[in-house]
Amino acid sequence: MFFTPLSAAALAVSGALASTIGFKRDLCGLVDSDLNLDVGLVTVDFGHIGPICLCISALPDFLSTNAVVGIPIQIFGDAEVEAALGALIGGSPVCNASPSTRKRDTYVFNDKMCPKGLSLCGVQSSWSNTNWECIDTKTDLESCGGCVMGVMGTPSSGVDCTAIEGVEDVACDGGKCQVFSCAPGYRVSDCGTTCVRTSHHT
Repeated sequence: MFFTPLSAAALAVSGALASTIGFKRDLCGLVDSDLNLDVGLVTVDFGHIGPICLCISALPDFLSTNAVVGIPIQIFGDAEVEAALGALIGGSPVCNASPSTRKRDTYVFNDKMCPKGLSLCGVQSSWSNTNWECIDTKTDLESCGGCVMGVMGTPSSGVDCTAIEGVEDVACDGGKCQVFSCAPGYRVSDCGTTCVRTSHHT
């Protein structure tokens, strides 16, 4: 059986329909990846998941029936394994699941999909506008202070520190860009968060 990614237009139409009839969107991804989890300082591959069209709403059933997740659940518990599977779904091409494999339109995108302290942010993708990843927006250079790219209605309020005009050396500290040095023709602003042009170049 083959699954095809939903087009952006199809997602928009189905999203509008869902909001009209009072449902919330589920998320399904064509997962074909290894399940890797950190045990201490070592990343362990617990086995391969897929290829399978797996949905967020179906994860509780998947955790209770799939052999690959048995040992990770014993070590980490359901919540952490479910979060790892959610990350695999979010990073996979969107797929259509049959009604028997998911509860239709039951999922809402929010930070609860990510481990504590991380935010749900969108990922630039040619497949769809529903791919996502978990980011520490307090320290991430390209999503500082919030997500630069939202996902299916989640806010995009962050700053890409590396895109600051004239910046050379910059960090994200506590959710704010901290500029340390600027390119020739610029200086660090008084507030230390941007570069200010000091001369014009032709």
